[in-house]
Amino acid sequence: DDKVFATLIDGPMRALNLMVRDGAAQRHMEIASGGKHVEVGLSVACVAILEPAQIVSGSLNESLLVLDAVVDVNLVINAGVVAIIR
Repeated sequence: DDKVFATLIDGPMRALNLMVRDGAAQRHMEIASGGKHVEVGLSVACVAILEPAQIVSGSLNESLLVLDAVVDVNLVINAGVVAIIR
C-alpha cells in the first residue's frame, strides 16, 4: 500500500447523501435556506443541516437542531439551512 497525503484547502469536507431502499420510490433532495416556501402535494421531510433552523410547519413555529427533522406538506424556512427531501 502506498501512503497518500493531502491538504484540505478549505477545511474539512461535509457530505450529505440520500439513500433509498432497492425498489423504493424515487426521492429527490434540495438544499434550501431562510425565506424559502416549500409546498408540494406529497409529504416532505425537512432536515436541519449545518446549523439550527427555524421553520413554520402548518401553523406551528418549529426550532430544529442539526439533524432534527419534520415531515409536512407545507413548510416555510425562516432561518438556517435545511435539506428538503421529496
